[in-house]
Amino acid sequence: MALSHANQSREMTLYHSPKFGFSLEYPSNWLLVPDEANNYIALYHPKSLSHQKQTLELISGLKIEILPIADFSEIITYLKENQMNKIPGNYEQYVLRDKRCYYLATVISGPKWNYLILGYFPEKKKEAVYLPLYQKIVQSFKLN
Repeated sequence: MALSHANQSREMTLYHSPKFGFSLEYPSNWLLVPDEANNYIALYHPKSLSHQKQTLELISGLKIEILPIADFSEIITYLKENQMNKIPGNYEQYVLRDKRCYYLATVISGPKWNYLILGYFPEKKKEAVYLPLYQKIVQSFKLN
């Protein structure tokens, strides 16, 4: 698994996945973990990294996963049935909650792949902080 951690500036970095046919921009001080062999790309907010030791489990901050999926009809049904809120925007976006954290979910259809973009954050009081960051990354998502 390749890890890349860019400098600590507020600039955006472009990630391009030829295998899955998309690109997106993310803040340069976030950690990008592309694991395309397992159909998984993750982004970690710097705050989530400050609490980690040898694991990439989320304790605080924001984690975003990009999951290319061939058929996500069951996932969309689950999101619609369990949503707390639907977020207005260009894509179908949902907010969900379980015991551990809040989830932001976006579904995007493409010609070859469908994409599920999940944002996780454990602190409810931080929704006003993390939702705009999540939205900025999702809005930069482009099919190639």
